[in-house]
Amino acid sequence: MPLTYYGISGLPFVPTWFAICDIRHILLSRLLLDVCLTLWSSSPTTEQRHSLYTCYSPRKELSMSSTPAYPYETRLNILHGPLEVIDVNVPDAKNYKWFNQTLCQVNNSVVRVGIIEGEYHWHKHDNDDEFFFTVEGRLLIDLEDKTIELKPGQGFVVPRGIVHRTRALKRTVILMVENAGIIPTGDRE
Repeated sequence: MPLTYYGISGLPFVPTWFAICDIRHILLSRLLLDVCLTLWSSSPTTEQRHSLYTCYSPRKELSMSSTPAYPYETRLNILHGPLEVIDVNVPDAKNYKWFNQTLCQVNNSVVRVGIIEGEYHWHKHDNDDEFFFTVEGRLLIDLEDKTIELKPGQGFVVPRGIVHRTRALKRTVILMVENAGIIPTGDRE
Protein backbone atom coordinates (compact mmCIF):
# COMPACT_ATOMS: atom_id res chain seq x y z
CA MET A 1 0.00 0.00 0.00
CA PRO A 2 1.42 3.40 -0.74
CA LEU A 3 2.26 5.25 2.42
CA THR A 4 2.27 8.99 2.67
CA TYR A 5 4.77 10.64 4.97
CA TYR A 6 3.91 14.13 6.09
CA GLY A 7 6.53 16.46 7.25
CA ILE A 8 9.79 16.33 9.01
CA SER A 9 9.14 19.47 10.98
CA GLY A 10 10.36 21.07 14.15
CA LEU A 11 13.95 20.78 12.95
CA PRO A 12 15.45 24.25 12.52
CA PHE A 13 17.86 23.17 9.78
CA VAL A 14 15.52 21.03 7.69
CA PRO A 15 12.61 22.46 5.69
CA THR A 16 9.32 20.62 5.84
CA TRP A 17 9.66 17.56 3.63
CA PHE A 18 6.78 16.06 1.70
CA ALA A 19 7.05 12.79 -0.15
CA ILE A 20 4.64 10.20 -1.41
CA CYS A 21 6.23 6.81 -1.08
CA ASP A 22 5.40 3.16 -0.74
CA ILE A 23 6.72 0.47 1.55
CA ARG A 24 9.98 0.23 -0.42
CA HIS A 25 10.91 3.75 0.72
CA ILE A 26 10.49 3.16 4.46
CA LEU A 27 14.15 2.23 4.94
CA LEU A 28 15.31 5.37 3.14
CA SER A 29 12.92 7.48 5.23
CA ARG A 30 14.19 5.89 8.45
CA LEU A 31 17.76 6.65 7.38
CA LEU A 32 16.80 10.29 6.75
CA LEU A 33 15.11 10.43 10.15
CA ASP A 34 18.21 9.01 11.85
CA VAL A 35 20.41 11.58 10.11
CA CYS A 36 18.10 14.42 11.15
CA LEU A 37 18.04 13.26 14.76
CA THR A 38 21.83 12.88 14.77
CA LEU A 39 22.29 16.42 13.45
CA TRP A 40 19.83 17.84 15.95
CA SER A 41 21.86 19.53 18.67
CA SER A 42 19.57 18.51 21.55
CA SER A 43 17.37 15.51 22.26
CA PRO A 44 13.87 15.89 20.77
CA THR A 45 10.87 16.10 23.05
CA THR A 46 8.14 13.48 22.72
CA GLU A 47 5.96 16.04 20.91
CA GLN A 48 8.75 16.84 18.43
CA ARG A 49 9.42 13.14 17.86
CA HIS A 50 5.68 12.64 17.12
CA SER A 51 5.83 15.38 14.50
CA LEU A 52 8.83 13.98 12.64
CA TYR A 53 6.76 11.83 10.36
CA THR A 54 3.52 9.94 10.30
CA CYS A 55 2.69 7.10 7.95
CA TYR A 56 -0.85 6.51 6.87
CA SER A 57 -2.92 5.13 4.08
CA PRO A 58 -3.78 7.72 1.49
CA ARG A 59 -7.41 8.14 0.46
CA LYS A 60 -6.70 6.94 -3.09
CA GLU A 61 -4.34 4.45 -4.67
CA LEU A 62 -1.47 5.89 -6.68
CA SER A 63 -1.09 4.24 -10.06
CA MET A 64 2.72 4.41 -9.98
CA SER A 65 2.88 1.88 -7.14
CA SER A 66 2.72 -1.85 -7.58
CA THR A 67 2.12 -2.36 -3.86
CA PRO A 68 -1.42 -3.60 -3.16
CA ALA A 69 -3.74 -1.33 -1.17
CA TYR A 70 -4.36 -2.36 2.43
CA PRO A 71 -6.99 -0.75 4.66
CA TYR A 72 -4.63 -0.33 7.62
CA GLU A 73 -3.33 2.70 9.46
CA THR A 74 0.36 1.89 9.99
CA ARG A 75 2.59 4.42 11.72
CA LEU A 76 6.27 3.56 11.89
CA ASN A 77 7.46 6.66 13.73
CA ILE A 78 8.73 5.90 17.24
CA LEU A 79 6.57 7.63 19.86
CA HIS A 80 8.72 7.14 22.97
CA GLY A 81 12.41 7.18 23.76
CA PRO A 82 14.28 5.56 26.64
CA LEU A 83 13.27 6.57 30.16
CA GLU A 84 9.78 7.64 29.05
CA VAL A 85 6.53 6.15 30.33
CA ILE A 86 4.79 4.39 27.43
CA ASP A 87 1.02 4.48 27.08
CA VAL A 88 -0.57 1.98 24.70
CA ASN A 89 -3.71 4.13 24.45
CA VAL A 90 -2.94 6.12 21.31
CA PRO A 91 -5.71 8.72 20.83
CA ASP A 92 -5.82 8.45 17.00
CA ALA A 93 -6.54 4.72 17.13
CA LYS A 94 -10.25 5.24 17.73
CA ASN A 95 -10.58 6.59 14.18
CA TYR A 96 -9.53 3.31 12.53
CA LYS A 97 -10.57 -0.35 12.49
CA TRP A 98 -6.93 -1.46 12.10
CA PHE A 99 -4.36 0.80 13.75
CA ASN A 100 -0.67 -0.01 14.23
CA GLN A 101 1.77 2.39 15.96
CA THR A 102 5.44 1.91 16.86
CA LEU A 103 5.81 2.75 20.54
CA CYS A 104 9.54 2.39 21.19
CA GLN A 105 12.76 0.78 20.06
CA VAL A 106 14.66 -1.73 22.21
CA ASN A 107 18.07 -2.54 20.76
CA ASN A 108 17.37 -3.70 17.19
CA SER A 109 13.69 -4.42 17.80
CA VAL A 110 10.57 -2.29 18.01
CA VAL A 111 7.48 -2.62 20.18
CA ARG A 112 4.26 -1.78 18.38
CA VAL A 113 0.70 -1.48 19.61
CA GLY A 114 -2.09 -2.76 17.42
CA ILE A 115 -5.66 -1.69 18.09
CA ILE A 116 -7.57 -3.84 15.67
CA GLU A 117 -10.90 -5.16 14.51
CA GLY A 118 -11.24 -7.26 11.37
CA GLU A 119 -8.55 -9.21 9.59
CA TYR A 120 -5.08 -8.64 8.16
CA HIS A 121 -4.06 -10.21 4.86
CA TRP A 122 -2.15 -13.49 4.57
CA HIS A 123 1.60 -12.85 4.51
CA LYS A 124 4.97 -14.01 5.79
CA HIS A 125 8.32 -12.55 6.78
CA ASP A 126 11.22 -14.45 5.23
CA ASN A 127 13.86 -13.25 7.71
CA ASP A 128 11.98 -12.14 10.83
CA ASP A 129 10.06 -13.72 13.69
CA GLU A 130 7.07 -11.83 15.13
CA PHE A 131 5.86 -11.84 18.75
CA PHE A 132 2.20 -11.04 19.48
CA PHE A 133 0.85 -10.35 22.99
CA THR A 134 -2.82 -9.69 23.73
CA VAL A 135 -3.53 -6.84 26.15
CA GLU A 136 -7.31 -6.62 25.72
CA GLY A 137 -9.83 -8.62 23.67
CA ARG A 138 -9.00 -11.79 21.72
CA LEU A 139 -6.47 -12.14 18.91
CA LEU A 140 -6.76 -14.92 16.35
CA ILE A 141 -3.62 -15.90 14.46
CA ASP A 142 -4.45 -18.02 11.43
CA LEU A 143 -1.71 -20.37 10.26
CA GLU A 144 -2.02 -22.62 7.21
CA ASP A 145 -3.14 -25.62 9.28
CA LYS A 146 -4.67 -24.14 12.46
CA THR A 147 -5.82 -21.03 14.30
CA ILE A 148 -4.25 -19.82 17.55
CA GLU A 149 -6.47 -17.84 19.94
CA LEU A 150 -4.77 -15.46 22.35
CA LYS A 151 -6.65 -14.13 25.38
CA PRO A 152 -5.45 -11.17 27.46
CA GLY A 153 -2.07 -11.93 29.00
CA GLN A 154 -1.13 -14.53 26.36
CA GLY A 155 1.56 -14.30 23.69
CA PHE A 156 2.73 -16.26 20.65
CA VAL A 157 5.74 -16.23 18.33
CA VAL A 158 5.24 -16.70 14.59
CA PRO A 159 8.59 -17.95 13.26
CA ARG A 160 10.13 -16.49 10.12
CA GLY A 161 8.87 -17.98 6.87
CA ILE A 162 5.48 -19.05 8.27
CA VAL A 163 2.46 -17.81 6.31
CA HIS A 164 -0.07 -16.26 8.69
CA ARG A 165 -2.69 -13.59 9.22
CA THR A 166 -4.02 -11.93 12.35
CA ARG A 167 -7.64 -11.05 13.00
CA ALA A 168 -9.98 -9.92 15.75
CA LEU A 169 -13.75 -10.33 15.80
CA LYS A 170 -14.12 -7.36 18.19
CA ARG A 171 -11.83 -4.45 19.12
CA THR A 172 -8.59 -5.96 20.45
CA VAL A 173 -5.40 -4.37 21.77
CA ILE A 174 -2.13 -6.21 21.09
CA LEU A 175 1.57 -5.59 21.44
CA MET A 176 4.01 -6.80 18.82
CA VAL A 177 7.78 -7.13 19.13
CA GLU A 178 9.69 -7.42 15.89
CA ASN A 179 12.89 -6.48 14.12
CA ALA A 180 13.04 -2.70 13.58
CA GLY A 181 13.52 -3.20 9.83
CA ILE A 182 10.57 -5.54 9.29
CA ILE A 183 8.05 -4.66 6.59
CA PRO A 184 4.71 -4.93 8.46
CA THR A 185 2.75 -6.07 5.40
CA GLY A 186 5.14 -8.99 4.84
CA ASP A 187 7.80 -9.92 2.31
CA ARG A 188 5.31 -11.69 0.03
CA GLU A 189 1.67 -12.60 0.09
